[in-house]
Amino acid sequence: MACPNRSSAAAWRIRCTGCLLLAMAVSPAGGTAARGEEPTNLLFHASFEDKLLASTTRGPVGPGVALNVPSPLPDGKVGKAVPVEKGVRLAYPAKGHVNPGSGSVLLWTRPQWQGRTPEDLGLGSRGLFDCATVGRDNSELYLAYFARIPGIAATFDSLGKKEMHGRPTPWTDDRWHHVAMTWDCTAGISLYCDAAEVMRKTIAWKPRPAGPYFSVGSGYTFGNPIAGLVDELFVYDRPLSRDEILEHFRWTGGKLPRMPYRKPYDGPVEQAGLDPSYLKVPQRTPLAPRPELDGLEHFVIHYDRKWYCGHPRQGVFACFGGGELVVGHNHAPCNYAVPFDVRHDLGGYHSRAVMLLMRSRDGGKTWPREDEVAVYDETMTTARKRAFLDQPGARREPYDMFRPESVLFFGRTYLPEDRDRVAVCFALRSPDKGRTWEKVPTIVRHPDGDLVWVHKDCHPVVRMPDGKTLLAVMGLAEPGGPAIYASDDHGLSWRFTSRVGWDRSGQGTFTYAGLLRMPDGELHCYALHIAHGGSAVDGLKNAICLFRSADGGKTWTEPVPIVGQGRKGWKNPAPTGHVHYRSPWPILLRDGRILILFARRWMPMGIGGVVSRDAGRTWSEELVVRDDGVGPDLGYPVGCQLDDGRIFIAYYNTMPDGNGFGGTRYIAGSRFRIR
Repeated sequence: MACPNRSSAAAWRIRCTGCLLLAMAVSPAGGTAARGEEPTNLLFHASFEDKLLASTTRGPVGPGVALNVPSPLPDGKVGKAVPVEKGVRLAYPAKGHVNPGSGSVLLWTRPQWQGRTPEDLGLGSRGLFDCATVGRDNSELYLAYFARIPGIAATFDSLGKKEMHGRPTPWTDDRWHHVAMTWDCTAGISLYCDAAEVMRKTIAWKPRPAGPYFSVGSGYTFGNPIAGLVDELFVYDRPLSRDEILEHFRWTGGKLPRMPYRKPYDGPVEQAGLDPSYLKVPQRTPLAPRPELDGLEHFVIHYDRKWYCGHPRQGVFACFGGGELVVGHNHAPCNYAVPFDVRHDLGGYHSRAVMLLMRSRDGGKTWPREDEVAVYDETMTTARKRAFLDQPGARREPYDMFRPESVLFFGRTYLPEDRDRVAVCFALRSPDKGRTWEKVPTIVRHPDGDLVWVHKDCHPVVRMPDGKTLLAVMGLAEPGGPAIYASDDHGLSWRFTSRVGWDRSGQGTFTYAGLLRMPDGELHCYALHIAHGGSAVDGLKNAICLFRSADGGKTWTEPVPIVGQGRKGWKNPAPTGHVHYRSPWPILLRDGRILILFARRWMPMGIGGVVSRDAGRTWSEELVVRDDGVGPDLGYPVGCQLDDGRIFIAYYNTMPDGNGFGGTRYIAGSRFRIR
């Protein structure tokens, strides 16, 4: 076996001009290989060092099919590589090399589109590894990429039914990428790109025997060639663990990405290794006693057994004073009969929803139906969505977004025919407290291009003291984490300025970010860490965290956790450390205290919060707003402090009224004072 060249670094960017499609399945954690040692249970390895023979094999060493493979082989990631273009056919015997029930495939690949457009390459998959079943042309194991729709997905044949699962992932033309898939027919699928787990799907199926051979660089019937290079192909008969894949990536010459912390985005990200101990940050101070709540009351804002009303944080929220409030939520017809009815996002209830804005003039107690406004309709046809999003040269209104009557809505919409599951993020402005909205949107783009995921919810933007700069915190695609966008033209455009942070351990991501500007000018960014597996709170892992900036959002401190183990104050507390937090919403109170509201999705379920009296240096134990939730589909709170000092919050909840899947989803509200 050729010795990998450790000095040969994979140039890795968060830039997505194409995509991967992988198939098969995941993996319980396995053992970790020592540095420089290959994991056990290796069935096949081809290094393509001036020959096509396998260097490690449990079966025949030579290919079963090798047509039009050029000679000599070109330079690869390590030594040489095999090029695959139209007309090239390369396949190896599957017997002894592939276990359809359990295993892993790892390889390096370098797409070489060389100026060809995604349309030239087509919308279909580009095969990297394909193993069919006996007597069938359907793929049992399939690893490939798409050139046009940015993303990564898994596809396989489960009991005669083709299954596909996926999400966006970094992918760059003419750059080496390490890709891996692991599978276990009793556990599911897991997919990796450049040592980062980008998708996990729990699913079980009955595997079929592998066909006579597996193809390299094309589909099983040699269609859809990759137009690029393949190097260092490994096949194992067990699912490798995340640590083993990371070690394999390093061992075969890869370097890991590090996001820019101390400077704005300026092109390719810096290269560095992951830090496994990054999340192990203890609480810096003991938690203070939780404050008491006075005058706590709950009420229904919008409830209808035939509708799903959800996720107000994804809508519109503003407090104008004098008791006037607006709250927007996703409003969709719902039968509560099949899982599809209550599923979220593309294909779920969001695809049937209108963004419905409601108004209260008495501090949130009543919400007259005659004041409702439909801000955006996701049920529009694809043609109408395209026409709405693409309006070059359209006149824009000169709104003053520093006026207290001005409101912003950051929405998302899906065009699966054009972008698969990558939503478009757009912004609309209203000059009159949400009564009317502009007809031309502002598209919010990822710094790496239009086809990379970016999202903003309705936590208020920060209006800077210069009277012209608005700051908003967005969520970015993997490796994830909040980022600062700025506008100096009253929201006509938004530009990326800095990345707040990311999980340098590779174990999860920071999301649900909210931005506050403190009286001394310091910026606070609050976000929730969500680990890829497990809900136990441990340091930063699965905790609500705080980042700080003293220079207007250009640079940020490392995060610190602000919550404990989530047991005190809740009835029937969950096991130690197991708290499923969701969607923290920070509020700066007029007396200088900071209130962080959140949803709790582990029994007992409900809405809670924590308070700081010293600008976020120390925090209280958790206060409980309500703990009567009947299921985990709840939360996404929004809120503010009213003129009389009371706190108002709105959120969605589940009403146990006999409807399926726990009951009807509705919008609820609460008001209270904090002592």
